[in-house]
Amino acid sequence: MTPSNTSKWNQATAAVGYASLNEPRVRFGFRSIRNVKEIEICWPSGIKQILQDVTVDQILTVEEPPK
Repeated sequence: MTPSNTSKWNQATAAVGYASLNEPRVRFGFRSIRNVKEIEICWPSGIKQILQDVTVDQILTVEEPPK
Protein backbone atom coordinates (compact mmCIF):
# COMPACT_ATOMS: atom_id res chain seq x y z
CA MET A 1 0.00 0.00 0.00
CA THR A 2 1.29 3.44 -0.93
CA PRO A 3 1.46 5.92 1.95
CA SER A 4 -0.86 8.92 1.62
CA ASN A 5 2.06 11.36 1.52
CA THR A 6 3.77 9.64 -1.44
CA SER A 7 4.03 11.41 -4.81
CA LYS A 8 4.13 9.79 -8.24
CA TRP A 9 4.87 11.51 -11.53
CA ASN A 10 4.88 10.75 -15.22
CA GLN A 11 5.25 12.69 -18.45
CA ALA A 12 3.35 12.57 -21.74
CA THR A 13 5.31 13.40 -24.89
CA ALA A 14 4.16 14.03 -28.44
CA ALA A 15 6.97 12.17 -30.23
CA VAL A 16 10.27 10.48 -29.55
CA GLY A 17 11.82 9.84 -32.94
CA TYR A 18 11.28 9.54 -36.66
CA ALA A 19 7.93 7.92 -37.57
CA SER A 20 7.24 7.16 -33.92
CA LEU A 21 3.87 6.99 -32.22
CA ASN A 22 3.39 7.31 -28.47
CA GLU A 23 0.50 6.28 -26.27
CA PRO A 24 -1.23 9.56 -25.28
CA ARG A 25 -2.28 8.15 -21.90
CA VAL A 26 -0.33 8.56 -18.70
CA ARG A 27 -0.82 5.56 -16.41
CA PHE A 28 -0.38 5.06 -12.68
CA GLY A 29 -0.76 2.01 -10.44
CA PHE A 30 -2.26 2.48 -6.99
CA ARG A 31 -2.73 -1.10 -5.69
CA SER A 32 -5.43 -1.02 -3.01
CA ILE A 33 -5.93 2.77 -2.88
CA ARG A 34 -9.41 3.80 -4.06
CA ASN A 35 -9.12 7.59 -4.06
CA VAL A 36 -6.30 10.02 -4.91
CA LYS A 37 -6.21 13.22 -2.86
CA GLU A 38 -4.74 15.44 -5.58
CA ILE A 39 -3.47 15.31 -9.16
CA GLU A 40 -1.39 18.25 -10.36
CA ILE A 41 -0.99 18.72 -14.11
CA CYS A 42 1.73 21.06 -15.40
CA TRP A 43 0.93 22.05 -18.99
CA PRO A 44 3.67 23.15 -21.46
CA SER A 45 2.15 26.66 -21.45
CA GLY A 46 2.97 26.97 -17.74
CA ILE A 47 -0.61 26.52 -16.53
CA LYS A 48 -0.95 24.27 -13.47
CA GLN A 49 -4.22 22.38 -13.11
CA ILE A 50 -5.21 20.54 -9.93
CA LEU A 51 -7.80 17.76 -9.74
CA GLN A 52 -8.91 16.80 -6.24
CA ASP A 53 -10.42 13.66 -4.71
CA VAL A 54 -10.13 11.54 -7.87
CA THR A 55 -11.45 7.97 -7.81
CA VAL A 56 -8.95 5.47 -9.23
CA ASP A 57 -9.59 2.73 -11.82
CA GLN A 58 -10.89 5.03 -14.54
CA ILE A 59 -9.76 6.90 -17.64
CA LEU A 60 -9.80 10.68 -17.24
CA THR A 61 -9.88 12.97 -20.25
CA VAL A 62 -8.20 16.25 -19.31
CA GLU A 63 -7.87 19.31 -21.51
CA GLU A 64 -5.66 22.31 -20.93
CA PRO A 65 -7.69 25.19 -19.49
CA PRO A 66 -7.61 28.54 -21.31
CA LYS A 67 -5.19 31.18 -20.05
